[in-house]
Amino acid sequence: ITFNRIDPLIRSVAGEQINAGQETRYLPREMGDAKANELLTEAARWFRDQCDADDEESDMFWDSSVSGMGWTDTRLEMDEDPDEPLPVVERIDPVEMYWDCDARKRNLADARRVWRVKDIPIADARAKYPDFADADLDASWASTIATDGVKTQGSDKDSYSGENQSNDPTRRTDDATVTIVQVQWTDTETFYKVELPQAPPVPG
Repeated sequence: ITFNRIDPLIRSVAGEQINAGQETRYLPREMGDAKANELLTEAARWFRDQCDADDEESDMFWDSSVSGMGWTDTRLEMDEDPDEPLPVVERIDPVEMYWDCDARKRNLADARRVWRVKDIPIADARAKYPDFADADLDASWASTIATDGVKTQGSDKDSYSGENQSNDPTRRTDDATVTIVQVQWTDTETFYKVELPQAPPVPG
């Protein structure tokens, strides 16, 4: 018999995080900033209410308590209406995330690169990246799901459907999935600041 003594502790801590949830608030630093910061605080509250950010962050906190890393993606979604972007705060599965092995600071503040490896339906990949061929959409080299070095296409139900399936590993169907890699990194570049001379006065 196995008694899970960790689960009650994690659930207790996660419940405390939900009951004592924090909010994003902008505080004035100089005289005259109070009005502007009140507007920013209300805008942040509206942004979070639109996308249920509290629930997503609670799920992220649970991931952090269990696995040690929690992730969220904050963005503006423009797929439905480009003229009115929708705010999104979305919890990310920590299994999909990788980061700089040399990062040592909290919250990976010193990481030079972070990437996400995710399997999505090929129909969604085609819609998101219409200018790429199917072969270029699948980053199979980054996939952790492979059989004899070849990434398995389609869902698990294909193996038990009883239907005639093609043995071609490059088969593309509506149920097939491809691996997408999203990378963020930092580069160091040299730049110069130049002060332009003041233009001479124009004679009247």
